[in-house]
Amino acid sequence: MESVAVIDIGSQTFKHMPAAVAPKTSPTAVRMPVVAGRIEDWDGMEALLSHAMTEELHLPSQSPNHHLVLLEPALTTREHRERLVQLAFEELGVQGLFVSPQSVAALYASGRTSGLVVDCGFAKTDATAIVEGVVLNAGEVRVPVGGRHLTQHLRRLARERFGLDLTVQAAEVLKAAVAQGGEEESKPDGTPETPATSSVLSTYKLPDGQEVHLPRAALADALADAATTPALFGHLGGSLGDAV
Repeated sequence: MESVAVIDIGSQTFKHMPAAVAPKTSPTAVRMPVVAGRIEDWDGMEALLSHAMTEELHLPSQSPNHHLVLLEPALTTREHRERLVQLAFEELGVQGLFVSPQSVAALYASGRTSGLVVDCGFAKTDATAIVEGVVLNAGEVRVPVGGRHLTQHLRRLARERFGLDLTVQAAEVLKAAVAQGGEEESKPDGTPETPATSSVLSTYKLPDGQEVHLPRAALADALADAATTPALFGHLGGSLGDAV
């Protein structure tokens, strides 16, 4: 049976999946070769791909049934694509290769071939317009604000407004929880209150076991403002709203 590996390498993690196996995300302590959607370290990229295929996916090298699907970020240049193809065939020994834009793959996964895909990554956010599976010319826009910036903003907000000194890990957990909604809502005195009021508090449990009570609405608004206001992080170009 032919084996197909799907590998998605980002600025913070890489995801890999053999056919019919649930996706796995591998954190790594090494310097990632991709920075804001662009390959900056080709030797590191080769080493990471080789590690993923042999150590994580346990695919035999030089197998006649060895195929690879690579998902590339928006605004990948032709030069980078050609180098990836060369690396796959000459260094990794794959017998078949398919390179697809991440945005097109995401759209296909939702059962559509046309649409607007917004990809919020670790260090950037891309907006890509796609028609019948084809990325439109001039249809890709990048805003250099991603999850890392929102985490930094949340840590600063927690420190300045609520006196909380959050670690990066705690801020990541809090950020995800705010996006999903709080576990409990109450007034500061413990009596019930409607979610529409700004004094509603939500309870969040941090990685160290500490529970904090914070206004989810205020945190959500602050994160939304940060995501759509790149000037907060020194970027003077257009916002995500402008890109869309």
